[in-house]
Amino acid sequence: MTYLLTIKNYMGKFLAFVTQLEMVAVLSVWSAAYQFVLQYVFSDFSYLKGIIAIMVFDAFSGVVLAIKEQRFDMVVLFKNSLLKVTAYAIFIASVSVVIKLNIDGKTTDFVQFLDDYLYMGIALVELWSIIQNINRILPRRLPIWITSLFQNAAETGRFNQPDKQP
Repeated sequence: MTYLLTIKNYMGKFLAFVTQLEMVAVLSVWSAAYQFVLQYVFSDFSYLKGIIAIMVFDAFSGVVLAIKEQRFDMVVLFKNSLLKVTAYAIFIASVSVVIKLNIDGKTTDFVQFLDDYLYMGIALVELWSIIQNINRILPRRLPIWITSLFQNAAETGRFNQPDKQP
């Protein structure tokens, strides 16, 4: 009988050890994957927080507009949000991978410029969408120069000094 208790005790210790070993293995793989993502895929989490915030504002303004126009549909909201998040995630991760590529151990100035330009492009597209939604929710509430500044930028791909005439 004591022999069975001893085996049971050792089996319990063995299972506890295996469980700890599995946990260490899982955490090691998780840590390695996290380091890989930081080094080769994406590491600008302050940008990520900002773009998520502006996407939430855009979604909220879109919901308000849809309610105003009596065409709100939760399924459409979920589908469009999922598609937008997926597309932006693929785009942002791809840009980040290109930027993190090194040629002879160094990055180029052009790539850094491209990084800033493309990341801000996503943010400005979202801001332009918010401006369009606000103009449809409350027409003529925003100054015309704001709308025309972003409309010109959307059409030409560059910002011009706004004409702030009243």
